[in-house]
Amino acid sequence: MKFNRHVAAFFGCAALMAGGVAACGGSDSDSSGGSSTSSSGGGQEVSGAKVIDLNAENGAKGNVTYCTGKDTTGDLIAGIKEFNAKNPGITAKLLEFPTSADAQRAQFIQRQRAKSADCDVFEADVVWTAEFASQKWLYDMSPYIAKRKSEFIPSTLESIHYGGKYWGVPHSTDAGLLYYNTDEVKSVPATWQAVYADAAKKKGIVYQGSSYEGLTVNFLKLAFAAGGKVLSDDGKKSVINSPENLKALQFMVDGIKNGAAPKAVTTYDEEGARRLRGRAGDV
Repeated sequence: MKFNRHVAAFFGCAALMAGGVAACGGSDSDSSGGSSTSSSGGGQEVSGAKVIDLNAENGAKGNVTYCTGKDTTGDLIAGIKEFNAKNPGITAKLLEFPTSADAQRAQFIQRQRAKSADCDVFEADVVWTAEFASQKWLYDMSPYIAKRKSEFIPSTLESIHYGGKYWGVPHSTDAGLLYYNTDEVKSVPATWQAVYADAAKKKGIVYQGSSYEGLTVNFLKLAFAAGGKVLSDDGKKSVINSPENLKALQFMVDGIKNGAAPKAVTTYDEEGARRLRGRAGDV
C-alpha cells in the first residue's frame, strides 16, 4: 500500500515507531479512507486535507515505508524490527534521508511535489508543521490524537497544532544536557563562566557549533542564562539584538578564541560532537 501525497507524520525535535497510524489497505487513488477537512485556528485555515481513518487500523495489511533521517544509533532499525514482529500482515521498512534536517526537508518536499508515494510515514521537525499542513501534504491526525491525548506532553502537542487541527504524532522531545569526563572534572561547575574556565585548562568544551539549528539551540542556552529573549513578552517583536544576547554571543566567540572550545567546534553537528572522546564536556 502507498499513500498518495498525504502522509502520516511523526514529529520530533530534530525527528516514533509507526505503530498506531499504519492506515493500511487503501489504494493509491484514495488511500486515506477518511474525509476531507476544513479547519481554522490562530487566523489560519487548511481546506481539503484528508482526515486519518482510525477504522483503517483494524486488520490493516500492506507495506509501510518509514522515512527518517539517518539512523545513527540503530534505534529505528530495532524499532522497525519490533513493530513488524508485533503486527503480522504489515511490513514496515526504513527509507533513510541524510542526517541534516535541511537535507531531510528538501528530500521530502521534492517527493511531495513529484507526487511520489515513497513515504507513508515520516519524521519531521516541529518547525515544518505549518508549511506541510498548508500544502495539504499531511493527514489531519486529530482523531488519533484525541484517542491518546493524555499520553503526550502538552507542549509537544502544541508543536503539531495548526489551524485548529493536529497534523502529526509526537515522537520525542529534547532536553539540554552537559556531559563531563569524571577523570577530568572533579566538581561540577555551577555557571557557564566556570564551565568555560575549566574547559580552557583542560581539553575543551564540545558542542554543536556548525551553522545550523544545533548552533542556534546552544546559543540560546547561554542567551537565556544571561537573561536574553528571542521575542518580547507580548510576542509581537524581536528582541534578539539585546545586550544580554550580544553578551552571550561574544562569550561563545571568546571561548573559541581562548581555547575553551576547539576551533573545529564550528564544524560539528550532533554526530561530530558525540563521537569526540576525552573532552571536558559535550553541550
